Amino acid sequence: MADVGVIQEKAQKSEELVYDLCKDIKSLDTGKKNLTFTVTALKKFVMMISAVHQLSEHSEKKEYQEVRQLLLALEELQGYFAQYESIEQIREIKTYKQELVKLLEA
Repeated sequence: MADVGVIQEKAQKSEELVYDLCKDIKSLDTGKKNLTFTVTALKKFVMMISAVHQLSEHSEKKEYQEVRQLLLALEELQGYFAQYESIEQIREIKTYKQELVKLLEA
């Protein structure tokens, strides 16, 4: 009978260990998702900054085919960041792009 008690105790400890491992895995998975989202957002933010800079350069050179492509890319990127327009840097980029578009229309 003592063997059954030992086996039950070991089974209980194993079950607790598995539960703790699953809990840790879920936490790590959530962290990975958050990190992946953050890296993607930062990459898109850098792309948007680069596109605005290139838009300025191509506008000055009157390279309208490139300007058109950049405007399309910026519209798509701005759509991604639409929910974050309360962030000052996002608003600044959007405002700068709008100023460049106004200059192009003039």
